[in-house]
Amino acid sequence: MHRTLRRRAVCRTLAAASLLAASALASCDTRTVTEPVFQPQVVVVPTEFAFQASALQNVSSANEYVWQSGAGSATVSQLPDNLRGDVSLVVLDGAGTQVYQHALTDTGTFTTAPGVAGTWTVRVRLNDASGALTFRLTKP
Repeated sequence: MHRTLRRRAVCRTLAAASLLAASALASCDTRTVTEPVFQPQVVVVPTEFAFQASALQNVSSANEYVWQSGAGSATVSQLPDNLRGDVSLVVLDGAGTQVYQHALTDTGTFTTAPGVAGTWTVRVRLNDASGALTFRLTKP
């Protein structure tokens, strides 16, 4: 009878240790979370700045580009395609003054405020963006 009690105690101890080990392993999540891929196509030439991104799925990103503009203003053409999220475009002129800010979820052709020619800054901010977007800045 003494052996039976000892076996039961050992079995209970092993069972408790097994449960503890299993729960410890379960809490060690070894999966790696990867950020959504964001690979826009950007074309920068003296007369135009073009940006296109498709197949966006919950992308959050802030990107800044430069564009040598010989003009003091630009025409902005925006063409979103089923674009959702908080997505904006900000443009600074050659003096660093903001000449344009607009949500990229809006479709249309717009004009920047008058500014200074030179190295313009183009900022694209996406927060939880899904869908596709295209925009262009061109000299008028």
